Amino acid sequence: MPGMTTSLGQQLWNRVAERARRSLSNSEEPGQRLLEELRRDEGSDLQSRWEPELCINMIRVPITTNYAALRKLLKVVSREWMVEFVERGGLAVLLEALERLGSCPGPPDGPPRAPLGMEKTISQLRVVECIREVMNSAAGLSFLLDHAEYVHQLVNENDKKIQ
Repeated sequence: MPGMTTSLGQQLWNRVAERARRSLSNSEEPGQRLLEELRRDEGSDLQSRWEPELCINMIRVPITTNYAALRKLLKVVSREWMVEFVERGGLAVLLEALERLGSCPGPPDGPPRAPLGMEKTISQLRVVECIREVMNSAAGLSFLLDHAEYVHQLVNENDKKIQ
């Protein structure tokens, strides 16, 4: 009978795995959906569907795809869209994400922090690319210069990485 249990167990496991695969393929991440729409290049309609607040909520979920999609969107948005994004806290959320992704707490008197995993490192890179896109826009740079706390946060985060 042990052979039958294994066979039955394997069949049940295969069914569960298949359901999980179907569920994952049906529930596409927002970042993945945005990337698909960007590939189809849906122009100005894209900005109306992907409002700044929606994108800010999307990047609160720390998935590499979300950051990659936002970066591509930031390259093509209007000045007005960018102004709304930074005024609603988009830059702040990106800086928080960078800080969160870079923190690997260890004991105070213990060995140095453990190296980041590959996924976390790639996510960090994507967040930095998003911040760079914001800073490369006139609206983003102007906002950054008017809000010194963000400049200080950027510098402090960079200092932590160097140490």
